[in-house]
Amino acid sequence: MAAAVWIAWEVYRSYHCLETTQYTVTSQKIKNPIRLTVIADLHDHQFGEKNEELIKAIQKSDPDAILMLGDIINDISADDKTVLDLVTALKEYKVYYAL
Repeated sequence: MAAAVWIAWEVYRSYHCLETTQYTVTSQKIKNPIRLTVIADLHDHQFGEKNEELIKAIQKSDPDAILMLGDIINDISADDKTVLDLVTALKEYKVYYAL
C-alpha cells in the first residue's frame, strides 16, 4: 500500500511541481562562460496559467540560450498551442527546439 501511495505521489509531483536543477561544468576548452536553460519532458503540461511559473524560472536564470530537448508535447496532444505559446513568451532568448 505504501508503495502505491509513493508512486501516485511521484506521478502527481512530476506533473505539477516545477523542478529545477543547476549544474556547473568547467573545462579548459570553454573560454567564455555560457548559461543554458534546458527544458525537457513537459508532455504538454503547463506550470501555471500559460506556463507563467516556468517562464519566471527561466527569466530568473537569465540564460544565453534555451534548449528544448523533446517530449515538450505528446503525439496525442490536441494541438501545438502550449508549445507555441511558450516559445512566443521566450522570444527574447535564443531558443533551440528538438522534436
